[in-house]
Amino acid sequence: MHIDEEEYQELINRPLVDRERLLQENPSAASRGKQGKVLGGRADRLHVGTSETQILPSERHSKRGKYGNIPTEYNGAFYASKKEASRAMELDQLQKAGEVVYWTRQVPFILEAGIKYIADFVVVWKDWNITIEDTKSEPTKTPTYRMKKKLFKARYGREITEI
Repeated sequence: MHIDEEEYQELINRPLVDRERLLQENPSAASRGKQGKVLGGRADRLHVGTSETQILPSERHSKRGKYGNIPTEYNGAFYASKKEASRAMELDQLQKAGEVVYWTRQVPFILEAGIKYIADFVVVWKDWNITIEDTKSEPTKTPTYRMKKKLFKARYGREITEI
């Protein structure tokens, strides 16, 4: 899929979530202020003071996840795993090198029957190709994920790139 400059500008300037609707559904979000940035309809827990080039295990979320993942923060943002944080660092490096024009994380897609799939990353490459990426390990390739992957392909005609 290729997009032109105008579509790209619209993509990067579009809000990811309707703030008013979010506050109605979750009044406690208003109290987070600058502590939490809303992405994809959920609060993304941000931590201040981390080095841009360093990936650190999250102090607030040091417990291992259900699939053995270690919650990690990179560049002030919280990631569900070291692998996901590493990919964010790679994308930052690719963007500085000019290979990637823009990337964003935790992007929601509505599938059939109101089912929601949240992509880890959406990447716009220098040739204006767009890839949808999900960081996966064998244990996280659950039947639910496989079903959503097929529904995504059927609805959007695109493959999800597993990292």
